Amino acid sequence: MSSGANRSFSVGFVLFIATLLGVVGLFVVGGPGIFERQSHYQILVESANNVRKGSKVYLDGVVVGQVSSVSFQDLDESSPGPGNVVIRVAVGEQNARRIRGGTVAWLSSEGLLGDQVVELSSGDWNRKKLGPDGEIPLVTRSFVEDLIGAQTRANAEALLDELVTLLRNVQKG
Repeated sequence: MSSGANRSFSVGFVLFIATLLGVVGLFVVGGPGIFERQSHYQILVESANNVRKGSKVYLDGVVVGQVSSVSFQDLDESSPGPGNVVIRVAVGEQNARRIRGGTVAWLSSEGLLGDQVVELSSGDWNRKKLGPDGEIPLVTRSFVEDLIGAQTRANAEALLDELVTLLRNVQKG
């Protein structure tokens, strides 16, 4: 091989490796859905509590997107006051069809450092899909619900109500 051909091969090989590293870097930084179309939704909260751009968004326990921005809502005379922080979330188009009327959001903690994530529940399949830039209502959840789950908490609450009724009846005689 001549010196010119050797040099062309070397330059081509270096460009190939650089391109390969660039593509791998995009996937590492942006995740596997980086080229997937995104649907955006907004959630109004009183305080963002450590939710940051890039925080994970879960739908029924599955990662489906990330927080795209956290900002203050534009204030005017019609603004309600509390709930003026807007968390915008981006959800992959494939999973966005699951976000329907009845979908609710809540903030929860992930990991030992207290990183906040946005959790969504699937909406009612009998209702329409939430449109682009639609607002997902926020529900508050207690630490106990995060720890044991909403259904277990509801069951424990019903059990305690029955126990209180039973004890009242025993006390009355």
